[in-house]
Amino acid sequence: EYLDAVMAADGKEDGTATFGAFELSVQKFKAAHPHITLLKSLRSDGAVAYAGVEFAMGLALMTASNGLPVEKHHIGTSGNNKSSLDAHFASAGQAVGRLIDGGHHDADSERALAQAISACGIAKTTVVLFTADRSFKLDVNAIPNLTKMSKREFEKDPENDNRTCSIRMWQQTGWGVGAVVKLDALLTDEDHSAMPSATQREFGSSSTAAG
Repeated sequence: EYLDAVMAADGKEDGTATFGAFELSVQKFKAAHPHITLLKSLRSDGAVAYAGVEFAMGLALMTASNGLPVEKHHIGTSGNNKSSLDAHFASAGQAVGRLIDGGHHDADSERALAQAISACGIAKTTVVLFTADRSFKLDVNAIPNLTKMSKREFEKDPENDNRTCSIRMWQQTGWGVGAVVKLDALLTDEDHSAMPSATQREFGSSSTAAG
């Protein structure tokens, strides 16, 4: 199952936008698999959009109310740690290219691109157009060398296991006890129960055919 999230408006592919797309995919996954209550481990490459403070904070604040809580995030080097998702994106790009080259569709806007991906009928794929919410305020310098940390664990509050109170990080997975950063040190907003959710504007068609 794949969700292709096409970002509208500013087109800035940063941690806020990346987390918005991830959150939407988790919400759709949860709706389809309500028996799953926890994401034990998330893996990504080391691109700044995944390794920076916005994405880390989004994961830390994700709960059952806005998705699924995440226990760990493992980060590889930028450009590595690829998966079948990368092959899916390559196939989608080729399919859209053939559609445009054949004169069957234009992709001159974000909405048109989302419609083009939908029109390709890619197996087990849903397409959504979304807008990232950038109203959340974070101290981006609160964690020195954050992007070098290859493993993050989101530790729960002993008095409220639905809330992350700190992030424990390692530069080399499994070495030592790690460095701990309290969540409150990263936040400048008084209300920080969750990152603002991305605004979902519309869905494209979903194909469930095998292929």
